Amino acid sequence: MRGSRRVRAWRAGLALLGAALLPAAAQAALTRELSTPRAADLLPGEQEGVAITSDGALALAPAARRFLPGETAYVWSLLPDGRGGVYAGTGSDGRVYHLSPEGAVTLAGETLEYELFAIAAAGDGTIYCAGAPNGTILRRRPGGRFETLVDLPQGVVWDLLVTPQGELLASSGDEGEILRVAADGGVTPLARVPDTHASALAWWNGRIVCGTDSRGLLVALDPRSGRLEVLYDTSQEEVVALLPLGDRLLFAANGSGDTALASRAASDGTLPVIEVRPPEENARGFLYELRANGLVRQVWRSPEKRIFSLARAPDGTVLVGTGDQGRLFALDERWQAARLADLEEGDLLSLAVEGRRVFVGTGNSGAVYILDWDRAREGTYTAPVADCGTPAQWGEPRWTATGAGRVALETRSGQTSEPDETWSAWVGLSAGRVASASARFLQWRARLSGEASSALRVSGVTIPYRGPNQPPVVQRLDVSPGAASFFEAAGSGGGPLRQELPGGVRVEYSASGGSGAAQPVRRDGIWTRTLRTASWSASDPDGDPLRFDLHLGFLGEETFHPLKLDFEGEAWTWEAAAWPDGWYRLKLIASDARGNVPGEELIAEALSVPFQIDNTPPRFLDLRIEKDGESLRLSGAVEDEASPIVSLEISIDGEGWRPVLPEDGILDSRREAFSVPLWASSDGRKPAAVGVRAADEVGHVAVSRLRVPS
Repeated sequence: MRGSRRVRAWRAGLALLGAALLPAAAQAALTRELSTPRAADLLPGEQEGVAITSDGALALAPAARRFLPGETAYVWSLLPDGRGGVYAGTGSDGRVYHLSPEGAVTLAGETLEYELFAIAAAGDGTIYCAGAPNGTILRRRPGGRFETLVDLPQGVVWDLLVTPQGELLASSGDEGEILRVAADGGVTPLARVPDTHASALAWWNGRIVCGTDSRGLLVALDPRSGRLEVLYDTSQEEVVALLPLGDRLLFAANGSGDTALASRAASDGTLPVIEVRPPEENARGFLYELRANGLVRQVWRSPEKRIFSLARAPDGTVLVGTGDQGRLFALDERWQAARLADLEEGDLLSLAVEGRRVFVGTGNSGAVYILDWDRAREGTYTAPVADCGTPAQWGEPRWTATGAGRVALETRSGQTSEPDETWSAWVGLSAGRVASASARFLQWRARLSGEASSALRVSGVTIPYRGPNQPPVVQRLDVSPGAASFFEAAGSGGGPLRQELPGGVRVEYSASGGSGAAQPVRRDGIWTRTLRTASWSASDPDGDPLRFDLHLGFLGEETFHPLKLDFEGEAWTWEAAAWPDGWYRLKLIASDARGNVPGEELIAEALSVPFQIDNTPPRFLDLRIEKDGESLRLSGAVEDEASPIVSLEISIDGEGWRPVLPEDGILDSRREAFSVPLWASSDGRKPAAVGVRAADEVGHVAVSRLRVPS
């Protein structure tokens, strides 16, 4: 068995949302602002007697007065008493409470049911209630006590309806029946819906309308002909609430991610066992509108996981009770939603309206709230804590207010993200400015007040502030290796050379020669060997524009010499051949002076890892060609002052270069000795001349040629 919304709320808990109000980005020397331009900026705050509208405004709303807390777990059903009070059907104790217009709570009756899902009244003042797990319908005549009218075999009654003709109807499960109950307790089945449960009932356009569960159907029953018609398939799991509005019918449905109930008979045949499955995170409720011509459209999607209840407010808006955050929404004629109240309990299970009063029944835990549209209004909205990053100086707040009423702004500040005993006390404005002490965190609240008819709206609350300047940060400073690879741009035909540097930096240089697809430039390209490039990444916490100075210094010395001063960008290339061979370090200075007033600018410095400048090519030592029996052998050594030898090649009679190995079998040091046999030319002749070439790690090349002795 899969059950109704009422049971689905049994274990739905309260989850509070929290979010920090973030400052708008700006430069440190300029004023920044804490602002709430959209409804999404306001929703994480706390509201009491204040509505949050869809267009980002705060509006006065009826204050919610709370009654019956701690007496029960759930208030499943509400029934106005016609005199300004209300009856409440509860669970899990199966009691009926009465709340008088003055707020006095009395116990009106106790039943053997655990959950009173439904309560209804006839025109003569007779009250009916029903629920689970016995399927008992109870009746209380005026001045009497609750008595059993009938025990239904179905075990659960989801809803009760008294028709305009005075007939009592009940919707039941697990067989999805709509039943007529006579004054003597006689039961007549009227229809069986094509679903597991017949849940919500309403009278609309001369027909009985019923929502179902588990297929989420809306069906209509003609009481005269007995014809049952499916009006709409919501593709959701359950139709949970119905609200007739003249020639329109509103109905709410919850998706398949909703919490579900499973019920099975106990082995001894006594009360059923209740099993509850939690809701999925993406569960949502939907509100639909049905017109008399049969047209159905979805008019609203709840931002909360479930819709539980619907009612028409005294001002004509449509009230929607949701779960599991305990939020009450008011929808206007354009279906724009205002969050009217954010109540302590998790689920708003029931709604009832009488005159200018709205009653709200809750679950997790149970309480009854009264919202009175005739009372003078006074409410408070408390914004989420704003983090300014650093201790800030506060300015003069501003906001836009329309409609009659009064607005008072208060603030408090502190150095911790959560307000505690170290924070300053709430204080009003002083001479129009924020009077709270300078601190990193600030929180504001607005007190609104006005008459019952007040249409006061407050929007665009903005608090200027200015914090101390924060220094820039240099995250990275790299230097390209002396043997960095250069590539000719594809299809350049002698266009620029491209170099990829650490951090994703790309540098292009003007060059000549080369065409076709991108390919490495040969090591003997002299001008590329002399270029070195520094690249870096830097940022400013305040968003200030940065300028850079780049300096070069000998390793071990304190003095640095300028390479480039006061420029933008995150890379710079210089001619390393102008500097002596040796080990160096770069120093980068980042300044935010362009974004700050004189005297408040700050800098950040970074040093590179040591790197070597090598402008000297290798040299050959003791080159000779000697006879080795009938063969010839080339011997000698190659040496570099600064870099290891990475390439050693010979060419015989100009027939192309071929690599050879040094005596130790690996090119890995600044001095490499070699002795290699010479081979005959391609036509078998004795070699006449031999060329030898070596390159260091940087790409410097040494070439020598020898004649073969006769």
